[in-house]
Amino acid sequence: MASNRVPPVGGTTASTSSAGIVQLTDSTSSTSTTTAATPNSVKSAYDLANGAIAKTLTTTTGDIIYASSANTPARLGIGSTGQVLTVSGGVPSWANPASGMTYITGSTFSSVSSFSLPTNTFTTTYDIYKIYLHFTDSSSATKLRCRMRNSGTDVTSGNYFNGGGTFDYFSSTTYYTTGSADTSWQVRIGEDSNNLYNRTILEITVTNPRNSTYNGRAYAQGLFDRMGFGGVGWWQNAVSTFDSLSFIKETSGTFSGKYDVYALTKS
Repeated sequence: MASNRVPPVGGTTASTSSAGIVQLTDSTSSTSTTTAATPNSVKSAYDLANGAIAKTLTTTTGDIIYASSANTPARLGIGSTGQVLTVSGGVPSWANPASGMTYITGSTFSSVSSFSLPTNTFTTTYDIYKIYLHFTDSSSATKLRCRMRNSGTDVTSGNYFNGGGTFDYFSSTTYYTTGSADTSWQVRIGEDSNNLYNRTILEITVTNPRNSTYNGRAYAQGLFDRMGFGGVGWWQNAVSTFDSLSFIKETSGTFSGKYDVYALTKS
């Protein structure tokens, strides 16, 4: 019959490379290589691991962990660009902002005869966009032409219409845009004999650019040097959806400045 044998006092201490006497420990944080865990410490370590949130709960960059009920972790997937974190039904959720404007994109342009907003500046997330153009200099510009743009390509069909005018207070002259079909939209930016455009500011409102129920439409209004101001309505009868705009200087020369695009929250 087997018997329990106690190692003699003064025996060799156990290590990772040799057998010997080992001391038991209840610690769950020890880094010792000469002690052995008791069932009590193993159970404590198990309880700690069992209470931790598993890494596999998150699957995508930007995921958020929240409690769906007491002691019940859950995953909230990342929201879309421009959305805000809110509460729905007592738990966190993503939603479009309740009000206000969301910044979409912006950049500068320097000594160019034309430039385009990035592809997919306009998406189905919003219905109304505001574009702010500030010209810092221009060499004898008379008209700013604008074309709708889809997937990186300008729409050049001759179905653009303009309605409105620009008034130059300094020369007491009103410049009306054409009411007939054209290959682009247009607006005059501070036309006077001195060709001073370094303080021209335009605000362009684009409505429903990705909604095929409507034809392409926009409205531009601005304030420019020498007390000029103006507004013009734009629409396009052949193309109903677009994701960007191009701006072209009609006459020779270049212009410089910056633009910023904002979206108004969908109601």
